[in-house]
Amino acid sequence: MNGNRIEIALIARGMPSDQAAHLRARGWTAAKLKTAKDAELSALGISEAVMRNLRAGARPAIPSNILNQVLYANRWACCVCRTPGRPVIVHHIEPWAKTRDHTAGNLAVLCAEHHGEAHSTHDLQISLTAARLRDFKRRWEEQAGRDDAQAIQMGTQLQSDQWNYFNHLRLAELARANGVDLASLPGRVQAERAGVCNEDGDITATAPDGGYIYDGSHCMALYRYAKAMLYELLSRTAVRNISDDLDRGPLRAAMLPGDLVYVQGRHIFEDIPQAPASMQAVRARRSANRVEITFDFDRREATSNSAWTGWLRGAQDIGSLVQVKTLKRGDGGKLHISCTVIGMRSALEGLKTRTYEAGLYKAGLIRPFGSWDDEEPNDIGEWDGADAE
Repeated sequence: MNGNRIEIALIARGMPSDQAAHLRARGWTAAKLKTAKDAELSALGISEAVMRNLRAGARPAIPSNILNQVLYANRWACCVCRTPGRPVIVHHIEPWAKTRDHTAGNLAVLCAEHHGEAHSTHDLQISLTAARLRDFKRRWEEQAGRDDAQAIQMGTQLQSDQWNYFNHLRLAELARANGVDLASLPGRVQAERAGVCNEDGDITATAPDGGYIYDGSHCMALYRYAKAMLYELLSRTAVRNISDDLDRGPLRAAMLPGDLVYVQGRHIFEDIPQAPASMQAVRARRSANRVEITFDFDRREATSNSAWTGWLRGAQDIGSLVQVKTLKRGDGGKLHISCTVIGMRSALEGLKTRTYEAGLYKAGLIRPFGSWDDEEPNDIGEWDGADAE
């Protein structure tokens, strides 16, 4: 059995993450601990509550897909103090004994200190009530989701501003759906004057035969307006940077159709020969560790000649902002994620390795290539019906 699975199995039974890592390193598994005597478990520092959870007939373990979802959404950090690097415990907001509820909404990630607060009383009142925990959990998960969007935007501003492609139609649709007032965006008036958008803010620029939309004197007005639309969207939405997480274990639990995600790394671009002659249709593919992300786009929406002739052809190291459409299991257990692209840009230095994601590797949540061979055959079957857009 893979060491990563051992730690997840122990955390799922209420064990602190650091203790789970320590016991796994010493060769312990949930099955071995289950058969050990109480005195031996006590000598290992295992609490009575976890002992009960290890025994047959006691509280069932939190399902691994739900556990992955909660840990990822909270960036493996306590939702109260949000301190990175602290060992964590997955806590039932409403007691399991009372609710029999293992759902993600009833699980909070806490450090040892705040887990103790959730079980202690001061002046006959629980320090961290269920209502307070739910509020901490909600606010932290929302903030964690926005951190990636802010990092993408800030990284673009600090480094050379090189967005190579915008999906103008879908970008405008998402912006409106998230409450963006297109009329008030920087550059909207100039874009209308340049004839590349209408009075409603919709981009109307077209490409010359065999060319691309940004070819002409209007290019800067169009680029400024499209970028302003994107940045306003990023300020209002949660984006998950999955550049370090191309492992189907956490992704199958952490992603849903409709999510916005950013993925950075080697993309392969291939022309689609069956596409209508009016389009320059391209299929993009990013593959690693039995995860494949694909999306189609029209190369005519490239933002520059260098993007049109170079960056969106062949094999390139870029970053793509996409919206998930479907997640399905393919041949050999590969997780195939079909997406709609919103924008593509040159790779951002320092964004691919994020602190919380490194923590997931260190803690054993994300598995190396080939470590899923011992899984159950239906391990990602929950996605088989996720085809509808």
